[in-house]
Amino acid sequence: MRPIRNKEDGFTLVEVLAALAISSLIILIAYSLFFATQDTYERVTEENDIRKEADYLMASLINEFFTLRSSEIIEEHFPEEGTANYFLKTKKGNLGIIDHKLFIKGEPIPSSNPNIYLADSSKIKRVEKSTTDYEIILVLKSKKTGRTLELTSILNVINDREENSSE
Repeated sequence: MRPIRNKEDGFTLVEVLAALAISSLIILIAYSLFFATQDTYERVTEENDIRKEADYLMASLINEFFTLRSSEIIEEHFPEEGTANYFLKTKKGNLGIIDHKLFIKGEPIPSSNPNIYLADSSKIKRVEKSTTDYEIILVLKSKKTGRTLELTSILNVINDREENSSE
């Protein structure tokens, strides 16, 4: 005698629960990967923006320093008394960092990104035992996340004072 069997095919409750558990796990992993990728994209984009701003500001300083003559420097303010302002007073105007902005020829260089600013630790100082070399330290900070980038360079000015004194 044959056992009586129901001819309707289908899934058992255990099979449905197993499939649901596996599907939930796959969706959870995909969700986690998506948001991890999104966070990484935002972080890299912000770091790129900070780097672009730092390169722009440093290139502006390099351009000005390489054409500056030592005879054009009137005073050095490293730092200006009671402030975090580091600048050279030149015949063309102030050159340096004043109130979290970079000034060249007495005019502030406009920021390409309003969410990035020069931190208090940015400075310009004369290199020890040198009359023409200046160390530039630009520290840029994001207003959104507080991420920072420090860019350091040593630049020199044209020394036209020694040439004149040897004649």
